[in-house]
Amino acid sequence: IIVDPEDEYSDIGRAFGAQMVDISIGSKTHINLLDLPDLDRLDDEDDDPIGDKANLLMGLFESILSEVTDAQIGIIDRVTGATYERYLTENFTPTLK
Repeated sequence: IIVDPEDEYSDIGRAFGAQMVDISIGSKTHINLLDLPDLDRLDDEDDDPIGDKANLLMGLFESILSEVTDAQIGIIDRVTGATYERYLTENFTPTLK
């Protein structure tokens, strides 16, 4: 997967038969950053997809905000856990909508 916001790799991608997917504010295609992998297919008992998502969200907020406090990191971690607890019990996929 190559994310190419500046359209620098499209020519070489086409030359190698790559599938191009337009992902933008106005496109019909979106990436759900909150989607989890199929938990039944995880190989390693040490895999922690919910912890990984909490870390992803913390990184996302750190890149958006100039500073993220320890209290805010705790909130992100707690809310992420609660959201995925609902995901696991009610079988719904969380989104950023």
